[in-house]
Amino acid sequence: MQITPYVIVYFFLTFSLLYLAVKSTMKELKLFLGVIFVSLFFSAFEISLVSPELKFIFNQLKFLGIVFIAPAGFLFYSKFLNPEMVVSKPKLAVFLSIPVITIFVIATNNFHHLFLSGYEIKSTPYVSYVLFYEKTWFWVHSLYAYIIIVCAVTILIIGVFKKHRMYRGQNYAMLFGTSVTIFLNVLVILKVITSLGDISVMAFSLTGICNYWAVYLYKPTGVINMARSFAINNIQNPILIFNNKDVLLDANFSAHSEFDLKNLTYVDILEIFSGNKQIEYKNKIYNSVNENMVDEKGVSVGRVVVFNDITNIKKSLDKQEYLLSHD
Repeated sequence: MQITPYVIVYFFLTFSLLYLAVKSTMKELKLFLGVIFVSLFFSAFEISLVSPELKFIFNQLKFLGIVFIAPAGFLFYSKFLNPEMVVSKPKLAVFLSIPVITIFVIATNNFHHLFLSGYEIKSTPYVSYVLFYEKTWFWVHSLYAYIIIVCAVTILIIGVFKKHRMYRGQNYAMLFGTSVTIFLNVLVILKVITSLGDISVMAFSLTGICNYWAVYLYKPTGVINMARSFAINNIQNPILIFNNKDVLLDANFSAHSEFDLKNLTYVDILEIFSGNKQIEYKNKIYNSVNENMVDEKGVSVGRVVVFNDITNIKKSLDKQEYLLSHD
């Protein structure tokens, strides 16, 4: 077995895709990542083994995943755009007929040579791989796959216009991964890239990673900020946010209502809210809690002050003290 940096990258991507597939809870994405993993797994052994016969066997085995990548991707994108979509079993059978026939054609190629007519071992400074000579059914399946991919890209583009602008980043990420993969696949088919072998499978791993990121890791900042603003504004306690120069940046609805902030000057705000634990304002007594905000480097960027109205508690305690002192 040949262990080169290129082979190590292949195996790293292989098990990265397996990890993402296991973590995914969306079955369509799990399927898509799974078939890419199968393709990468056999491709990794193809380029790492020395025996020409074994290299050819693993080259053919990788098609167990490759032939299903395009339809699995199409099903994922369709479900992502329309979560209510349900595909009936007869339609699914028709949809997968070409990939299934392709597997059969590859398995029986020695009898008819419809998929490939022969192969040779190609060695470059980076990798040793199988280069086979395509025949009719290879191009039939390639045409089917590219029609499916074009349809998938169309779905993603439609999704850009259908989704709220704050979620369009998901479609952009998927379009990026798919577009790069299509471009690299075309270069492989046209034999423009030969020094790295068949990188189309590796390119699909980029699509898988982009799709996983879009579904699980993409964080629309606008939505997060809206949610935080909504939560803060619906808290009954007054909340003030200051920068590191003690300039008031923001306040929730309760703070505006309780403290009449629009009529206070910068000096007034400093005098009233300058870090005191307890303040009195308009016949009310508040306890305040100051929390410093620091960035990822530990540098202070400001503070948040949360106030709690303790007027009734204070009056009750004062009353108790008065009664106790006059017993």
